Amino acid sequence: MVLIELNYVAVFAASAVSMSIGMLWFSPLIAGPAWLRAMNQSPKDYTVTPIQLFGEAVGTFVRAWILAQTLAQFGPLTIADGLIGVAALWLGLIAVTGFSGVVWGRLPFKAYLICITGTLLRMLAATVVLLTL
Repeated sequence: MVLIELNYVAVFAASAVSMSIGMLWFSPLIAGPAWLRAMNQSPKDYTVTPIQLFGEAVGTFVRAWILAQTLAQFGPLTIADGLIGVAALWLGLIAVTGFSGVVWGRLPFKAYLICITGTLLRMLAATVVLLTL
């Protein structure tokens, strides 16, 4: 794979949108309470540290950069084509790999579903940003 020069404004924007969706997804408004229950944790026992947020920000940027590189390899794409392609990548790479945590790491299946669904939403949103900016 040849690295292609990217629009870094789009990569940073995709990262910011992805982080925002992740924070909303795991907030008390959407899936946070269900994820905590699935992990046998209570909200008062779970705190987010700055180092966790920093680590997530770095990982989210790397994912957006790799996603941008991957999309660029296919040349101009419609948003629909990009979303279908990224959903296929998510299924084959993220969902399947994450399932190993259920099989080998005893991750509760419900927690797995919540996590991979959030990741899918984040990747699809990042794809839209990358293909429109």
